[in-house]
Amino acid sequence: MPKTNRPTIEAWVGHLRELVGTPDKNTYFIGGSIGCQTILRYLETVSTPVGGAIFIAGWFDLKNMESKEEEDIAEPWIKTPIDIAKVKRVLPKSILIISDNDPFGAVEENKKKFAELGSKILLMPGAGHISGDYGYTELPEALEEFKKL
Repeated sequence: MPKTNRPTIEAWVGHLRELVGTPDKNTYFIGGSIGCQTILRYLETVSTPVGGAIFIAGWFDLKNMESKEEEDIAEPWIKTPIDIAKVKRVLPKSILIISDNDPFGAVEENKKKFAELGSKILLMPGAGHISGDYGYTELPEALEEFKKL
């Protein structure tokens, strides 16, 4: 993804659009953290249903950011609403894999928003933000869930 140290909605959604080309029912997405936001915002812009998505450590809101710079980066992603109804029209199946102790907080709020989307929720106790920073370089749970989509 472009400018990973300062991701913007426009750049990331545009890049995903270029990578995907023309989506269809055989198009599946897997994203983590801000990548989940990117997928959701991309799906707002398409009219053709896709196959499904797996969201890992996905969020609609964040807390406990470590710096003002992180807050500035996250602010437009948090404050620019996502049209859940539009996304639901093109996303028939999705799964949120989330930890109960994500340090960026808002776990219950995020679970609720993904449930509104129709996502199955898979809770990984004690997994932190489910990323390389937390020791996850592979996630067999995601592979198993992907096989079920």
